[in-house]
Amino acid sequence: QTVTVTGLDDHIVNGNQTYQITGAATGLLDVRYNGLTMTPVTVTNTEADVAGFTVTPTSLTTSETGTSASFTVVLTSQPTAAVTINLANGNPGQGSLSTTALTFDATTWNVAQTVTVTGLDDHIVNGNQTYQITDSVTSTDANYNNLAMAPVTVTNTEADVAGFTVTPTSLTTSESGAAAAFTVALTSQPIAPVTVNLQPTDPSQGSLSQSTLTFDASNWNVAQTVTVTGLDSYMTTPSVAYQITGSATSADTNYN
Repeated sequence: QTVTVTGLDDHIVNGNQTYQITGAATGLLDVRYNGLTMTPVTVTNTEADVAGFTVTPTSLTTSETGTSASFTVVLTSQPTAAVTINLANGNPGQGSLSTTALTFDATTWNVAQTVTVTGLDDHIVNGNQTYQITDSVTSTDANYNNLAMAPVTVTNTEADVAGFTVTPTSLTTSESGAAAAFTVALTSQPIAPVTVNLQPTDPSQGSLSQSTLTFDASNWNVAQTVTVTGLDSYMTTPSVAYQITGSATSADTNYN
């Protein structure tokens, strides 16, 4: 008579496991067999489990506008002690993590845990930025201690543009000396000081409170005010329209 032995997975990395199948005859009227034991059958169940991590996906895309993306982590085998994964952000200025530590144990090792990465705006025009989320693992389970998961590559797409915010873009002054003002600010943080040189197309019609504005990494988003005061041409002429133009000089090529 045939007995089939089917290997079972204990989900623990503990090497090949050897055990025996024993047999004894009981309850027989034939005293020659009653209580007789058979030769044990030795079985070796070979190891199939490995210590590791399943990370899905390993590539994410976020945006400086604040869009997010997520990845999940799960163990590939049941640990014999709690496993803590400490996550490290390769560029904290480009993205924030919903959590920086994941803990798995014998009851949760196969339950995927989610980490959400939210894109951050550095306010600098420097193109898409790519960085990695790596980890360090601690556990008293030697199979998992210091084991590294696959890094997650994150690309944070650029949203900043080099430019100026001018408010308002239309003014009215008077030859009687009435004045009006506008403000200027940059739309992104420069990597070098930006000097804006202002020039009226008809200097006889208005004077500027200042002809240059300077912005840097500390004040790029602080609006600076320019007051335009109407001048009297002492001529009987219709109302005159003209423009105030501005050009920037900077070692930052995005603004120069």
